[in-house]
Amino acid sequence: MSFTEQTFQLPWQGIHHIALLTVDLDSTIRFYRNVLGMHTSGIAPSQQGRGRHCLIFVNEKS
Repeated sequence: MSFTEQTFQLPWQGIHHIALLTVDLDSTIRFYRNVLGMHTSGIAPSQQGRGRHCLIFVNEKS
């Protein structure tokens, strides 16, 4: 392994979360649930100028 490869290797153990912006939350949730088989939380209502949101879990342990 070269010095450059060693310098940029991160000790990742996984991904905690990512944030996605969508114009159609309901369709996005259906895609992640029905097509990708992921689990989702309930939908949190919009508050203080923030749109509705939910959590999408990669596996059941999340």
